[in-house]
Amino acid sequence: LDNNLAEAVAVWEQLARAGFLSGGYTPATTAPTDETAYARNAPLNTFNGPLILTQNRSYTGDGATSPARLNLHLGRNVPVNIARELDVKIDDGLPNTGSLRLTRRETTAVFTDNFADNFANCSSTTAKSPAKGNGRRATDIYDIANDAQDCGPVFLY
Repeated sequence: LDNNLAEAVAVWEQLARAGFLSGGYTPATTAPTDETAYARNAPLNTFNGPLILTQNRSYTGDGATSPARLNLHLGRNVPVNIARELDVKIDDGLPNTGSLRLTRRETTAVFTDNFADNFANCSSTTAKSPAKGNGRRATDIYDIANDAQDCGPVFLY
């Protein structure tokens, strides 16, 4: 599965025809030519953001050096408190580590508009903890006090 529009929409069509998707999902009749067309033909999350199953570097970390990985972007418009709660329940509760992370825009990705570019609004950096020693690095945490409404979780496979 590559990071391109035709494959991204085809995966949903194949899942629907195999009976894995139901409840009103209608596959696209033609391959999308841009992200807007893709968003009209992809399944949507509860917050009306399109789901994107792809292989890319658009997850937290350095997109230039991070390896491309298969991942499911859970769509835009996810409030920070919901993103954090998902992460706490299925992972480590931190926005830049583990299998559930916040999306960071990859400049070479096909889907630059559909990926939330709000990492700074959805997370903040904690200060060094003296109890952890001087070598302890600062850690990003979900910034629920900021109440951001467009955080984009991504699940890495």
